Amino acid sequence: MFINSLFSLYLYEKIQGGDKRLFDGYFKHEGRYIWHYAIALDAKKTLTVFLDEELRSREQKDYLDRIDGKVSDYSLQAFHDKQYRLGAIAIIENTGKKPYEIFAAYKICGDVEVMIDALKNIVDADRTYMQNEQALPLRASARGLPSSSSLIPNSSLLIPNSSSAPSVPR
Repeated sequence: MFINSLFSLYLYEKIQGGDKRLFDGYFKHEGRYIWHYAIALDAKKTLTVFLDEELRSREQKDYLDRIDGKVSDYSLQAFHDKQYRLGAIAIIENTGKKPYEIFAAYKICGDVEVMIDALKNIVDADRTYMQNEQALPLRASARGLPSSSSLIPNSSLLIPNSSSAPSVPR
């Protein structure tokens, strides 16, 4: 969804003001306090803005380090323009969940992406050894992954069949 500049100003107005009384509240996530407020977009959709002060501090340091390092496209003027967005995450949702549930789900998605990237790196690192279908199960077994009987045939990913996959409580 494209957010025009006028709406963008409105979106970060509470952050820019700095008065935490204007926020809907806060919660603690992994030892950090996260401030939040919501903006109703329509009857079903809500835009929730989260402010992580620790993330903001790290992002400010990183940005200023890039300015000092003379990295192109980083300037003090650009920093001033972006300073209120640093440490802020805006999520549009239609689930009706509480802010801490929305934030936790967002963070889990990031963790899953990191794990998938790590798995891709492991598989890529051994690509030269996986030259045929017989070599793949041997490499998987050496890494402690499922044996060939539980792998989907002709798959380059190690995906367990439903019969060998662990059950997940619901």
